[in-house]
Amino acid sequence: MRYFAMIEGERRGPYELAELADAGVRPDTYVWCKGMDDWQMAEDVADICRFYRQRIFDLTHPTRSEIARPANPAPPRVVTDTSTPILEEEPVPSTFPPVVIFSLILILFGFFPTAIVALVYSFKAKAIYTKYQMSLNENSRSLYSEEERSSLRAHAIETLRRARLWVWVTFFLSIILYAVIGKTLF
Repeated sequence: MRYFAMIEGERRGPYELAELADAGVRPDTYVWCKGMDDWQMAEDVADICRFYRQRIFDLTHPTRSEIARPANPAPPRVVTDTSTPILEEEPVPSTFPPVVIFSLILILFGFFPTAIVALVYSFKAKAIYTKYQMSLNENSRSLYSEEERSSLRAHAIETLRRARLWVWVTFFLSIILYAVIGKTLF
């Protein structure tokens, strides 16, 4: 499909889908193609959104052939569009100790079942992340596909997020409990 775009107040095009980014089309750029009733912002056109998401994914996840390039390859193109947030991978291992420590402190001072839930989630996340790290080992590379590896990492991150959520829930519940106890005692 060929798109026309309103860039710097001028109607430009037609462009193929793959040419839109090079032409300067951003999410807030108005575009039109045959079959559309009126001009729409690029972020509201499903085909353009899918194309940009795939392009961002391709830029942030190189294939094995791209990784094994010869020395001094051409510099990669960088997408500078900040209107679409790009989530960076979270450094999972560095967040385990704080979650475990806070869970233990909250168990000691608040003694809430929710702190135990947070502790269980944090150890579960650590176990999943350890399995992910083992899948990166050369000996076990053939046992796991790339999708399984990324699924393990995503599952570890999600489980750790749940642990953090339960830590915060416990923290706020303990503040409320201590406020109520303090008010009734004094």
